[in-house]
Amino acid sequence: MENKTIIYTMHNCIYCISQKKWMETNHFQYEERNIIKSADYEQEFRDLNGTGTPLTIVYGKDGKKTTVMGFNQERLESLLVKS
Repeated sequence: MENKTIIYTMHNCIYCISQKKWMETNHFQYEERNIIKSADYEQEFRDLNGTGTPLTIVYGKDGKKTTVMGFNQERLESLLVKS
């Protein structure tokens, strides 16, 4: 199974912008889900008990799901490099 990364964002969130730029610079692929533009994405975010953006879900190659609240570069790097 290939790893998959989903980032729940808002368009005016500086931490979201920083995380997306960092991921692109480091060639980590992700799917962005803007919770302002989509009611479905907003509901998913709420179902995940999201309290702020970015909220990142990383599915590892083993299928394990890890949630990262906020832009935690060290945590994301450890998850994405080993995935």
